[in-house]
Formats: sequence, structure tokens, C-alpha cells
Amino acid sequence: MTRARPDWAYLNDAKVRHWYHLTEGQQTPNEDKSFRPPSKALFAIPPQDVVSIPQWVSSKDSAIINEVVALETERLGIRPNEGPGRASEWKTVELNGSRTLVQSVSIPWSLPELESMDDVFAKFVPQYALYTPPANAIVLWTEEGNWIAGYSRGERWVHVHALGNGSVGAITSEVQLTLLELSAKGILDSLEEIVVWDKFDFNLSEA
Repeated sequence: MTRARPDWAYLNDAKVRHWYHLTEGQQTPNEDKSFRPPSKALFAIPPQDVVSIPQWVSSKDSAIINEVVALETERLGIRPNEGPGRASEWKTVELNGSRTLVQSVSIPWSLPELESMDDVFAKFVPQYALYTPPANAIVLWTEEGNWIAGYSRGERWVHVHALGNGSVGAITSEVQLTLLELSAKGILDSLEEIVVWDKFDFNLSEA
């Protein structure tokens, strides 16, 4: 981990992988396969490749949180790759007394770039983590034709999942069920708005 946010991110999209400068945008090096950033970079992964698990942990101790997160991840049948190329992390969303709200993200396979270029990357992040969400909102957007739903607590992401490319009814039903589950677990306390980061869709707006 690095204390300062890196300047570069390596975006791992379904069709192309390229370097992206976090303040200046996509740069010429995306065409140069031999390019290496001048300092540590972020490895950014598409949301549809990431499993997100938000949960409250009754501790502030990072070692205990590690154990609880690992147990919950395994209970849900997700076995992140161990060893080189491993991609599994958690972040603190909120502290509340003796409890910690965390979001863990992992992928169940190895990332070759993390294995072969581990001296380049400070850490991996889901691509959505490069953007600040609106406060207490559900955010919908598309990637490679698939809808993604993100949920924020305050101005921090707390959960994100892929919805696929089904009908508007199926998408909104899944969002509603997820919202009910997150609310029942105390992960979301309030919802101020639903924001669509995409072109206007009348049917989706109505739903």
C-alpha cells in the first residue's frame, strides 16, 4: 500500500487494457506495451469481474477483520486465489463504536499482471473506486453492454454488483432486492437519490 494516491492506473477492460493517468486521462502509453509508470500504479478491474461483500465486523482490529472477512468470503463460496497474482482486499467504510463497516472485494482467479509486474502496482482496485459516488445513492451505469449497480453510504462506495443486460424490470427488481438486503443488515441507513451515469432511458427512469 502507498499513502499517496498513485498518478497512474492500469485499466483492465473486457476488450482492451490500457494505462490511464488519473488527472490527465488516457495517455499515449496505452499503445506502448513496454510502458512502465514512473511510480507505483493502481491495477483497476471491471466491476463485473469483482465480488463485493459489505459487512459489519464487531472489531476495529485489522487482524480480526481479516479473519472475519476471509470466513464470510469462504462461506459464500468464493475462494480468492492465494499466492502470486492474488487479488483480494477490504476497506473501511465507517467506524461506529466498536464496530467497523467494511467492503471486501476479490476475484476468484489470478491476475497475470499482478504476478509478473508486482513491483509496479501499489494495489488493485475496482474501476468504480476511481470515482466518488453521490452521497447515499444508488448509481447505475453500463460497461460493455451490462448494467452495474453501485450503492454508497455517505460519499463512499459500500457495495457494487453486475446486473447483466436483462430487461428494465429484471434490473430494477434486483436493485430493489439488494437494497432491502443491505438495509436489513444496517449497511444502508438512508437513500437520497438514484443516479444514472449513462444516456437517458425513459423506461428505466419510469421503473
